[in-house]
Amino acid sequence: MVVVARFNKHFVPIKAELTKILNRYKGSSNDEAFFKFLIKVREHNANLDPMIEPIVSSALSDRQLLRNIEYVRLLDEEKGRYKKSPSNFQDSGIGGQVRESLALAREMAVRQTGELAMSRYQRFVDEIHEHVRNGEKILIDITAAQRNLLDAKLKNGQVTKAESKIYGIVNPDQEHILWPFDGEYWRDELGFYRQVIMSTCGR
Repeated sequence: MVVVARFNKHFVPIKAELTKILNRYKGSSNDEAFFKFLIKVREHNANLDPMIEPIVSSALSDRQLLRNIEYVRLLDEEKGRYKKSPSNFQDSGIGGQVRESLALAREMAVRQTGELAMSRYQRFVDEIHEHVRNGEKILIDITAAQRNLLDAKLKNGQVTKAESKIYGIVNPDQEHILWPFDGEYWRDELGFYRQVIMSTCGR
């Protein structure tokens, strides 16, 4: 139980922080924004909490995702080479087509990579949420089991109404006397007073 409680105490705030990041980028028009966030995470420049950063980095380390990032990088290299090409080529009809094709290919690649990264991140957050829920279920089961055990102990120790009349009756011997309580008491004798409690439950 202690282990499960510690697990939930540790992962609940992590889940909340991960969900906060996800909500910041939700929406069909935020694929490029999430792509930029992905690149910052890869470069360790996303200004994340030190406890959260390795988790986010792990969630966004899918092999297919890394291939998409590499493809965008190659397109950027091609764009750089294009800009270094002769001006008469850039101003030509074919040069214009190359420029537009590179821009379109990069835009689509960034959008697809951002969308893929978002789905991977969402899946990771869902998995964390499921782990926390399972931990909570275990805590509930443990608490219920402890309660059942306590109920069983109470049930085994319960007395009937008839038994409760006999239980607690003091039979003085030669060394003790019975002194009924009349409101007056002595502090050094507080531990020796007895009171019979009548059971109203009974079995």
